[in-house]
Amino acid sequence: MKYVSGILKRTATLIFVCQALFLVSCFSSSAAEITMVCTGDTHAMLYPCNCSREPDGGIARRVALLKNLRGCSRDFLLVDSGGFFGGGQSDSYSQNSEMDKRRTLFYLRGMQMAGYDAVAVGFDEFNFGLDFLEQNVKAYGLPAVSANIKAAFLKRFIIKDVAGMKIGITSIVAPSVSMKAAGLEVEDPISALKKAAAEMKDLKVDCLVLLSGLNEQDSRLAVKEIPEIKVVVLSKSGGEDSQQEYGGSLFLKPSWQGRHLVKAELTFEKGVLTGKRTESIRLSSEIPGDKQALSELPACFADFNCKKDGVTGACLNPGEKSASCSFRKQPKVSLTVLTLKDCLGCDTDTKIAYLKGQFGGLDVSYIYYPGSKAAALVKKLGLITLPVYLFGPEVEKETAFTGIKDSLEFKGGYYVLSPAVGGIAFFLDRPHAAGRLDVFMGLFEPKSSAVIESLREIKPELHFLASDNEGKLEAQRGIAEIQEYLRAVCVKKYAPGSFWDYISCRSRDINSSWWEDCLPAGTDVAKIKACAKCRDGEDLLRENIGLNKELGVMAGPTFLVNNTEIFGVRGVFPQEDLKKLLGQGPRR
Repeated sequence: MKYVSGILKRTATLIFVCQALFLVSCFSSSAAEITMVCTGDTHAMLYPCNCSREPDGGIARRVALLKNLRGCSRDFLLVDSGGFFGGGQSDSYSQNSEMDKRRTLFYLRGMQMAGYDAVAVGFDEFNFGLDFLEQNVKAYGLPAVSANIKAAFLKRFIIKDVAGMKIGITSIVAPSVSMKAAGLEVEDPISALKKAAAEMKDLKVDCLVLLSGLNEQDSRLAVKEIPEIKVVVLSKSGGEDSQQEYGGSLFLKPSWQGRHLVKAELTFEKGVLTGKRTESIRLSSEIPGDKQALSELPACFADFNCKKDGVTGACLNPGEKSASCSFRKQPKVSLTVLTLKDCLGCDTDTKIAYLKGQFGGLDVSYIYYPGSKAAALVKKLGLITLPVYLFGPEVEKETAFTGIKDSLEFKGGYYVLSPAVGGIAFFLDRPHAAGRLDVFMGLFEPKSSAVIESLREIKPELHFLASDNEGKLEAQRGIAEIQEYLRAVCVKKYAPGSFWDYISCRSRDINSSWWEDCLPAGTDVAKIKACAKCRDGEDLLRENIGLNKELGVMAGPTFLVNNTEIFGVRGVFPQEDLKKLLGQGPRR
């Protein structure tokens, strides 16, 4: 179903990768339309990702798409918010220091071909030391900026003439970057930004663009401190939405590893930002790579860069201009998938696509539960969850077997993939409870209010996303979130008839301090306060989250239907579909 996690997103026609935090403060009296494309958090991603689904990205595709976008708009800006060097904890394709350096140099050449107007210097740009950064900023002519890093080879800001406007571009990074390189001088980012903004205003800059290495919370503080900021593009990717708004400023997020481009169309009338429209474009296989970029890239850096269906690839001379891919036909490996028909949370297609990427000769067959053959396998192998992925013993002869053997258990003539890797959508060992619904979710997520409203009629058992860590209650947002849940479980105990009205009210304005206003007149608020502050409330919350721990649920919204079928959703699950599921009989 289209509502279930793992659903393919709509591919936009034009996308603007914004992995830079940019800030716009406008003083111009002229009207203008500017196209800005941003990248960031890319980690020297030369090739499309080694993904089972949507193997997007790659510098050659990006160069090709950017040439196309420039042809559509003469008033065009291209910026990067940092994190474009290889290596470091966020680089999932890191090999070793020497290979990461080499990959970075090829990537810098790709950025040079892309024609960036400004690039921010962030933490990862110091992965190989200050001298390496300085040498290659100069060698590739990178327009590197930083308002708060004191280094002669970095510009404090850059001014570009676009659409009759003077656009000032600068960047900031957290002071802790000084630990990345000996002797590096770093100013307070907000103070440095204020000084740079003042200088640019003196130079008659109409709009200021900031590429920010601060986290989202600190970036919001920057907006509050400097009200001229009208557009913010964050340096770190994350979340589904490529744009948000805060305090009248537009916040944009980049696409990790440059898998998408985020394009922002900005309209200014008499110096005021009056229009802002963003798109996210997949760098999919439908975009042919730029010929020049492809000609200058090595064919591969590792074996996983050599991929073709039905064959195993090996990278010869990795990272060299002479690198090449060698292929051999993969022998057949049988995979039996034991699953449910019409299973909402199984998502076997994604898992199989991944496994085919590891074993090109994978021969897949299905056995559906319930059924006599399925029941026999369940009994023989002692299975307690579905779906189950069963490899034939010949898999142990494959090179890729080494990479997954720790996730396999040999029994009954099969290599059985661990549920922790294969996923869990149905519990065979839990009794069917017709009409029972458990929902696991937090109250602080953007769509929580809509989810709560969709569930009010059904009134499921609601389990908050918290955990008990050796006697200490913890949640993602710390003590404030725990306190919220303590009050909620106390409301459920002492004012049960008001519980759903209460959490509905709270989810609409979760950051308000006036939680009492969500309770009806006559409620014993003092009793709820006392409960939330003492052992009573903690015991109630531990009881509330007990099923989370039992089932290993750590994210939401997650639905457990009829005590047996479990799946995650994005957003609101249609109420009518939920009622149908709750009315189903046991699958036995």
